[in-house]
Amino acid sequence: MGKMSRNKGSRGEREVLALLGSDFKRTGYAGISNPDLSSDWACVSVKNKAIPISLKKALQEIITLEAQEPTKEHYIVVKVARGKWLIIQRIEQFRNNRC
Repeated sequence: MGKMSRNKGSRGEREVLALLGSDFKRTGYAGISNPDLSSDWACVSVKNKAIPISLKKALQEIITLEAQEPTKEHYIVVKVARGKWLIIQRIEQFRNNRC
């Protein structure tokens, strides 16, 4: 991974961390397969991309997070080239928390 790409990822993690608040801390580091942000109740993978992440890759990432931290909720937070941050999650998780 190049320095510019790594820096862009780190900037994205810090930006999302500021939006989520003090419940979360940065836990992902280059070369280590961990969620980028973590709290007592959730794991977050941050994708700050020039091109959109495929839904297939997002689902694979959620499955990986669920295997690593089975007791927590799992989210993928994505921003594409100067866009707004979006959250990807399973509909069952949304339904259980919101309905």
